[in-house]
Amino acid sequence: MKIGISDRSFEKFTLVIKEFQEAYSLTDIRYEQNSSSIIEIELYFGALTDRGVIRPKGREEIEEIASSIEFKLRLEGFEVLEKEILEKTIERRSIDTPTISKAPYRITEIARWRWEI
Repeated sequence: MKIGISDRSFEKFTLVIKEFQEAYSLTDIRYEQNSSSIIEIELYFGALTDRGVIRPKGREEIEEIASSIEFKLRLEGFEVLEKEILEKTIERRSIDTPTISKAPYRITEIARWRWEI
C-alpha cells in the first residue's frame, strides 16, 4: 500500500499499524517513508512467526482484511493512494523445523523447508 500522511500524523500511523498487527495476526510489517507525505507499507499474512505457526489465511480472507484495513486508515484520516495484493516467497531462518511438523494447521502446501549445516 502507498499511504499519504502529513508529518504530524506519522506517530499516529505507527500506532494504527501496530493495532492492525495484533488484530489481523500479521506476521511482519515493513514500511518506508518515500517522501515527507507518502509511506509505502507491506503487510505480511504468513503462517510462520518467530513464536510458531498460525492459521494460514486464504486469498479471499486477505482481500477482506485489506479492504477493512483500507477503510480504517481512511477513517483515521490517511489517504490510501495505492493498494495491491501480491504473493511472495519469504525466507525465514529463525524457525525451528520441528515447530512446522508439529503445527496444529496443515501448512505443507504453503511452506517449504530444508536442513542446512
